[in-house]
Amino acid sequence: MRIQEIMQFISSLRKTKKRLITNYYLTLQGSEEDFESWTSENSIVFCAQENKVYRCYFATTDMNELNTLLQKMPSGTVLDYITKEKTRDFRWVDAGFKLYRTLIRYTNPNWSDEDRPKSKRALFLEQFYDETIGEFATPADAEELYELLYKIFDYRVSRLPSMEQLIEMIEKKWVLLYREQGKITAFLMYQIEGRKYYGYQIYNKGTADITYNLERKATKYAQSAYQIKSSYGWVEIDNLGANDRCESGSFDGTYDYIFVKS
Repeated sequence: MRIQEIMQFISSLRKTKKRLITNYYLTLQGSEEDFESWTSENSIVFCAQENKVYRCYFATTDMNELNTLLQKMPSGTVLDYITKEKTRDFRWVDAGFKLYRTLIRYTNPNWSDEDRPKSKRALFLEQFYDETIGEFATPADAEELYELLYKIFDYRVSRLPSMEQLIEMIEKKWVLLYREQGKITAFLMYQIEGRKYYGYQIYNKGTADITYNLERKATKYAQSAYQIKSSYGWVEIDNLGANDRCESGSFDGTYDYIFVKS
C-alpha cells in the first residue's frame, strides 16, 4: 500500500470514535514506496526497510486483532512504541515481540536561556574550552563516519542514517568530529527541527573535554544559524553515564519501548 492509502485507512479508524493506538507519527509522508501491509477490519500493520532495520508500524482500535496481524511479522522485525506510561500491558509480546531496549526523552524548553544556572560539571569543563578542538565534517569524512556508526551503535535502537542522509547532514554542518593520529576518535551529530535542536548521536573514545568542545561548537553554530529555542534527546534508561550528561534538560516522562520479533 502507498502511504496515502495507509493514511486513509487510519483516518477511517479515527472516525469510529474508538480509542486509536498507533506507533506511526507521519515519518514516511514523503515516501513513494509501496509498503508491505496487512489489514483487518479494525487494524493495519505496515513495514518499511530502513537501512538494516525492517521496521513495523501499526494502527488499531482492537488490540486482539492487531496481535493476530503482528504474528505474521518475520523474525528480526523491530517495533517501537512511544508513550507517557512507564508500564503497560504490551499485547504484541504475545505475537513474539520481546522488549529489547527502553529509551527516555530529555527535553530543554528554554535552550537559549543564558541565565539558567550551570551545573558543577559544566562550570568545571568551561576551563577546557578550546576552539581548535573539533571541526565540522566534510563529505570526505562520510565513509569513515558511516563505518563507525554501524560499528559502535546498535542499529535496532539508534535510527542510523543511510550514506545519502549522512552526507546531507554533513553538508548542513550537523556533524562535527575530532581526530587523533589521523583517525576519528570522537564525533557529534545533531539535527534541526524547526527551531529545535535534536541531539542525535555522540561518541568519544577520549577524554570528557573533547565531548564538551564538540558540543559547545555545535550548539554555538546551531544557535547562530537557526536561533534555537529548545532541545531534546533520547537516552537508554540503563545508560547511567549518558543520563548524567543530560544535565541541561530534564526527563519529560516520555518512553520509547523498542521490541524485536524473536
